[in-house]
Amino acid sequence: MTTNILDLIEEELFQGNIDTEIKNGAIYWKDNLGAENEIHTNQTAINGTVMAWWQKNEVGKDLVRIKIKDDLIINWRPPINTMGTESSGCDYINFYHQFLIIKYKDKHRGRIFIIDTNCIQVEEITTDGYTKKVLFNRNKLHIKGMGYDIVITET
Repeated sequence: MTTNILDLIEEELFQGNIDTEIKNGAIYWKDNLGAENEIHTNQTAINGTVMAWWQKNEVGKDLVRIKIKDDLIINWRPPINTMGTESSGCDYINFYHQFLIIKYKDKHRGRIFIIDTNCIQVEEITTDGYTKKVLFNRNKLHIKGMGYDIVITET
């Protein structure tokens, strides 16, 4: 029997004394300030024993959480400009080996970040405009946009 990633995340939140509800492919709860929070299945990623998720917050206090080990969860607040309103969450979150790739939009542009889960280093891939596609092809990571194609090859 395969365990649903939302069940695994809900268990992590429960360990932090967060009372959640799973419905329609998402986890919902209110934080201690009364703001609505949610995690959607399409905004989660798992790579062996490492898992990550985007926590969307109705006042723009979104958070990326990465469970590295049983007793270690890393919190990263993505730099996002939503002017204090709800974001649209992330468009893409997935692992490429030990790297977590996150793509989202803020008020001004689309953004792509890569987090090395081995050394917890965060880097932004800077590109122009909103339109970007992230593709995997065997040992290559492709980031395509209008007029450019960035390829990162596994060495």
